[in-house]
Amino acid sequence: MTNFIDVIIDAASDFRILCVLLLIIGIFLIVIYYYNIQWKDFKVEQRPHEERIDRRWAIRLGFFLFILEFLGVCISSYYLMGFQISGTAKYDDGKFLVDAEIIIPRTEPAATSEAGQYLLHNVPRNQSRISVKIKNKYIHNESINLSQYSLKPSHNQDLIIDRINLWIHGNVKNRYGPVEGVIVMLNSSEANLVSETDSFGNFDFGEVRVHHKPIGRPMTLAFKSRDERDPRIKKPITIPLEEPYEINEKDLIWPLKDEVDVEGTVSSSENDRKLKNMLVMMKSEMGESSNYTNDSGYYSLRKVPIDAKDWFIYTPEGTILANGTIFPKLTVTDTQKNWRPLQIKA
Repeated sequence: MTNFIDVIIDAASDFRILCVLLLIIGIFLIVIYYYNIQWKDFKVEQRPHEERIDRRWAIRLGFFLFILEFLGVCISSYYLMGFQISGTAKYDDGKFLVDAEIIIPRTEPAATSEAGQYLLHNVPRNQSRISVKIKNKYIHNESINLSQYSLKPSHNQDLIIDRINLWIHGNVKNRYGPVEGVIVMLNSSEANLVSETDSFGNFDFGEVRVHHKPIGRPMTLAFKSRDERDPRIKKPITIPLEEPYEINEKDLIWPLKDEVDVEGTVSSSENDRKLKNMLVMMKSEMGESSNYTNDSGYYSLRKVPIDAKDWFIYTPEGTILANGTIFPKLTVTDTQKNWRPLQIKA
């Protein structure tokens, strides 16, 4: 039936020309029924009643062509007349689809607003499908819920778009091989999930329901060790708009750190008394890190150069009390803290 309608619409314009010709012929036949036209001298005389009876076929044919032309113009005008389609595009979770293209063939595309609304003008009546496109990729297609024979000048059709099931997985390694125990965080407005690499360095969030375009915060993957507060790696995720819907962070390189955190206590070597308000410093040619002990003699240094070998302890006034060699040497570890208790004579 759609192909038949296509043929009718393609021929509608030419048919209107044919109807005009039929109208002219019909009027001519009606005129010659009533009048005798002499073309040589262009003389027009009214026919006697007797002659009209012999020419009844002319007026009958003329009126028939006139009625046929009238119906033809009405039908062709109907099929050439476009209508208007409007509505709202939403995801299956109720969130609006923003800045997407709504497309119907032979119609100027429309973009969805911040509220997901769209409006299409002059839609041909032979079109039966409406599509949604993002970044030149079609993400949705459905039938237009309007009869091609409807006389309505406008139509409302809301679009419900399914989210995609995005499989997010990968593996982490360094120059020594797979890295176990890396905390992997998936951050977005749609999902906040946490995974951890296994003994083979693999992580897998499974299938996550997401929108084709991030709504709110962009989607990112963040990687950190168990004892780190800040991610060591952050990676933005670009959501694929066609199958396979998959993000595979294959062979992600885990950078080795050149700075570590060090914790410990400062105590007296004579009576093991914990010393407070002592300035603890560890340094190397790369730099230094320092902090004071608390009331329990505990200190915590951040971003200590990995090649630091010497430690120093000062009074609050800046007088050096002791120094020594860091033992055992500092190491890069993602599962254990560098715990270094220090003892001085005090």
